Amino acid sequence: MIALFMRASPDFKGIEASAKRFIRGDSYIPGGALPFGIEVFYRGYSCVGNDSNDVNMRGRVILSAGYGMTAVYVNTLHDVLESLQDGGAFLTTEGEEVFHYRKQLGTFKGFTMINPRVREDGHEAIVMTPDNRLPYKPVTREQFLQARIKAYGTAALFATEVAGLKSAIANMSPAEKDSPALVRDIIASPGRGKLFVPEAEGGRHLVTIDKSFFNPKLPRDAIQFMTVRWSWNEKDVPKAEAIRLFKQNFDFEALRDMIGK
Repeated sequence: MIALFMRASPDFKGIEASAKRFIRGDSYIPGGALPFGIEVFYRGYSCVGNDSNDVNMRGRVILSAGYGMTAVYVNTLHDVLESLQDGGAFLTTEGEEVFHYRKQLGTFKGFTMINPRVREDGHEAIVMTPDNRLPYKPVTREQFLQARIKAYGTAALFATEVAGLKSAIANMSPAEKDSPALVRDIIASPGRGKLFVPEAEGGRHLVTIDKSFFNPKLPRDAIQFMTVRWSWNEKDVPKAEAIRLFKQNFDFEALRDMIGK
């Protein structure tokens, strides 16, 4: 994978790139595919001004960190999907954790492309699978509302909220119940705020991991799917150019050929 990055951008101008390999996280199914990958960071050069408080640093050119990276995540949606709430997993009534991402971005070179997590523009990700089947599936509107009801439990304090959510479900058509849930505010109260909003109004796509996607017969270190993510800042010209070259020159098909191996 690192060799593919080096071939895509062999001669950077104004920045240096470094790759970090990692193995971290848990498999999505017991004894399932192991998560690992690489992250490539782009560090720019900064010139320390002659007015610096540190006299010894004045006039020096140094490497500085900052915005700009690409990453390949194997068998994991790490940093591509984000947990719906802080402080603990938000679960469906079936016990599946709910994740979210920001926007559907169509396709990029034939791969499903999304704007991951809740961030400003300048973050994109693609999902690579052997047959274009995604490793996650949408949470329906009914699933989301039922999950909220379950989370409230039987506490009298939330009786009004629970009654409102049950009424909202009862008033939905079958098609509405099965529609994908796009949510801006996960605690919006029926009648006082919109339960579901489109992307244009800040709605986030809610999904759960599709555990049926994984083939338990494959070795644990086999690549079953990959996500590729990149980020940049248009105001940082060298790093923005590095991402442009990456998107233009990287051999995504050679990367996909690693799936199943």
